[in-house]
Amino acid sequence: MASNFHSGNASDDRKQSGFSKHAQAARAGESLAADAGNGGKRGPKALTERRGKRLGRALLVDLIILVVLALLILGGVFGYRALREYYAPTWETRAVTFTVVMENIPLDMVKYGQDGRPTMENSPIWSSDRTDADQLGTVKEVRTVLVSADGANTLTLYLTVEATAYYREGKGYRMGETMLLAGGEGVYRLQGLTAEGTIISMHERD
Repeated sequence: MASNFHSGNASDDRKQSGFSKHAQAARAGESLAADAGNGGKRGPKALTERRGKRLGRALLVDLIILVVLALLILGGVFGYRALREYYAPTWETRAVTFTVVMENIPLDMVKYGQDGRPTMENSPIWSSDRTDADQLGTVKEVRTVLVSADGANTLTLYLTVEATAYYREGKGYRMGETMLLAGGEGVYRLQGLTAEGTIISMHERD
């Protein structure tokens, strides 16, 4: 006699299968929660820490590069100066004589000795009235010319100066920082007298 016999096994299998899926999902959720809560590699906190470390390393590398570049620039500057000083043309010393003319000098500004010659002879002459002026040489001769104009008498002085100047081709002659050029104008000082003057001639001495 044929009959249909159904047992409860199929229903139980479906229930067990459903329970297995739910259990697997629950275990996966617990695993993710554990990773996030315990500093796992896949948690947001771990990602932030890794990004911070990478940013710190990048900043450190940039700082090192900047320091190295600064050192290279400083080394290049000092190296260039050292080479320039080493290979720079040297200034030679030359014995020179030049003449400075000063006009409109009051008569009482020139003093004379017992020999009748101006006392400013054999005195130093300076490039200006400042205390840090360059000494240009020694006045070896003073020639005075009396000038009368508008009822007043003044003197024109011709000062012959000897010096040991520095010379370089293409640059000319200098004493200290003052260049000695024929036609050069300036304010000169000697033995209590400060006046404008012009270099009217210059040549080397044997």
